[in-house]
Amino acid sequence: MVDYLSFLMGKGSIATKQTQNLATTQGGRGWLVVLFFLLSHLACGDSVTGSRHIVETDSGELLIGEVLPKSTDSILYIRSGLLGEISLPRSRVVRLEARLPSALPGADKNTEAVKKIPNVPTAKSPQKSEVSEKPKAPQSASSKLSEKDKKPPLLDESPPELGLFDYLLGLRAPDSWSGDARVGINVSTGDSQWTQTYLRGKLEVRPKGKSRLYRFSGSYTYQENERSNGDKYRSQDKYDLSLLFRHNFKNNWFIQNTSQLRVDQKKGIDRDLSNLVGIGYSFRPLKNVEFNVGGAGGMADYNSNKASSRNGNETILSVFEEFTWKPLKRTSLVHRFNYFWNPDDDEEYNFVIKTALRVRVTDLLGFEFSHNKSYDNNTGTGNNKDDTRWLNALILFF
Repeated sequence: MVDYLSFLMGKGSIATKQTQNLATTQGGRGWLVVLFFLLSHLACGDSVTGSRHIVETDSGELLIGEVLPKSTDSILYIRSGLLGEISLPRSRVVRLEARLPSALPGADKNTEAVKKIPNVPTAKSPQKSEVSEKPKAPQSASSKLSEKDKKPPLLDESPPELGLFDYLLGLRAPDSWSGDARVGINVSTGDSQWTQTYLRGKLEVRPKGKSRLYRFSGSYTYQENERSNGDKYRSQDKYDLSLLFRHNFKNNWFIQNTSQLRVDQKKGIDRDLSNLVGIGYSFRPLKNVEFNVGGAGGMADYNSNKASSRNGNETILSVFEEFTWKPLKRTSLVHRFNYFWNPDDDEEYNFVIKTALRVRVTDLLGFEFSHNKSYDNNTGTGNNKDDTRWLNALILFF
């Protein structure tokens, strides 16, 4: 208490200096006056409810401020220079210490002394109930990181540059899209030397929550032969494009519209353009098996590279079948059949059959082994043309 009184007497206020003068000039009576003044100062100015304190809560937070006189046994009121007036439950306070300024004799001016007050009146901590009290949740590892470990990102930090290969791998198609691109090369080096390049692609769009399907597909085949004298010539140049729109209704029934274009110079077909509207039925006898069957009708514009009575517009009918079986998660067996005929001329018909085995090695790559047959009974010259091929291709899925 003597040290604390000396500290109060050493304050630089005008009232304290006057009290010191009074004590030196009036002797014993002056010291009684000083003692009375100091006791009043302790009760009003530098008591527990008036000086700066450090308050530590059970959550580990530290608050520095002035303890206000209106504090009760259950509520502790603090005035902070930054946060203003704060009220805390006494039950949450685990430590209350007086913070003394650095004006004490012999203290460093750059530091502040903290003196613990052992007899500060605090509220009696309520008895902890084993029922109501909940154990504290363990802190996660991320919450224990120090502030030094939480470094803010640098403003001038730029994302790393990606190469072309990394950029292509990062491309993602919309969720409603699915498709593939196939490429194959066949080479013959025997008596008949030729090179055949085969390209085919398909894109299906199924809008989420809709019963519609858009399918875009196309293929291109180019073959170059070599004569015995070394000259090369184009022996085959064919391509086809197809656009299908399908809308499901009444469970498994659907209607569809198909537009197709094909050019086959080997068969002498310069243009075969058709548009068909039809209806079909889809069913699944097994979970991994799907059948689509149906029929359609429409008009076609046909033109061969020779003068023929078939050239021009004609009526066309068709039936189709689609079969897909997935015995394994990444393996599928596909069969397609399309038959077209002219109801006004029984000699004009053609069909396309395809059977393929597809193996998906990764999410991006796979292989296809297929048997393809395209037959035209009359290409415009009265001769039939049969084109049967075994193909293997590398598949890029997306």
